[in-house]
Amino acid sequence: MMDCGTKSSIAKLRALRDELSKKQNKWQEAFDIKDSIVLELNSILEMAEDLQATKECVIERVDLLLELIDPARENEKGGEDV
Repeated sequence: MMDCGTKSSIAKLRALRDELSKKQNKWQEAFDIKDSIVLELNSILEMAEDLQATKECVIERVDLLLELIDPARENEKGGEDV
């Protein structure tokens, strides 16, 4: 049989494991978001280097990316579509 101290220690370890797992999930989500932003920025860079792409198209893509990163930007624009 386990004593109360051992049971308490196991309960604390389980709580710590659960907390670490939640943090790991948050970090993974943050890295996934970062990866998405990098992909979008690379796509915008390719578009900017393309002589057939218009300045307006590049601005629109940058603006959409900024809206995703900074929701206040969308509010400033009044939620209008570009």
